[in-house]
Amino acid sequence: MDKFLVIRLEGKADHFFSVNYEILDSDLKVIHYDKAYLPSCLNLVNALKRWRTAYRADLSRKFGEPKNISISNSSEIDHVKLVHDLKISLNDWLSSPEFQPCKEKLLAKLDPREVVLVGIGTDDHDLKYVPWHLWSFFEHFPKSDFALLRPSFSKVNDKLGNTENVTRPSVNIMAIIGDSRGIDTAEDTTVIKSLSRVNYLQILSEPSKDEVRNAMWSAGLVDILFLQGTARKSKIEARSV
Repeated sequence: MDKFLVIRLEGKADHFFSVNYEILDSDLKVIHYDKAYLPSCLNLVNALKRWRTAYRADLSRKFGEPKNISISNSSEIDHVKLVHDLKISLNDWLSSPEFQPCKEKLLAKLDPREVVLVGIGTDDHDLKYVPWHLWSFFEHFPKSDFALLRPSFSKVNDKLGNTENVTRPSVNIMAIIGDSRGIDTAEDTTVIKSLSRVNYLQILSEPSKDEVRNAMWSAGLVDILFLQGTARKSKIEARSV
């Protein structure tokens, strides 16, 4: 990881959000911080709810677990359109005039050749389910990925204007590497192992569902959960027989 971008959103979907963001180097020292604003995001929340409802309906149909879901026939759902609408709503919101100066600064201060981990922190229930990888920001930084921050993760320095570097405490990381067939997972695994200021690191290679669940319960608080690869189809099929 070359840079760590922390974006923390505070507000309500039907009102507005204050945005505190900072860029940290590989030693987790703050090299830039600022604040911005975002307007209400009701269109995004509505698109998100339609997408989640359709997804749950599809899972219920596949696994034979009927639930009280408004969409009765998930085979008629146009999932591609729902994802497209969600992506448009997300990028329209993050391209709003209030947030545009922040976006321009990020594009100017980060190098597309760098590995940038974007940490998203929010107390809004709906925004925790947003597929942030659909943000156009990641098209400019192809080596980047995102992670949701737990509420107790250290917040940005509230004393904006203080030019002194702030060092973040060490973090706990769990990496889950799924089926790597056709995917080069070795480089990312090497990068994760080389990170500095890591208090706890656990890497699960092609684990079963039970192994993941047990690891999550025993790990305690995890700041970053990294996922790569796909589910191990053979084990899933074996458990379903």
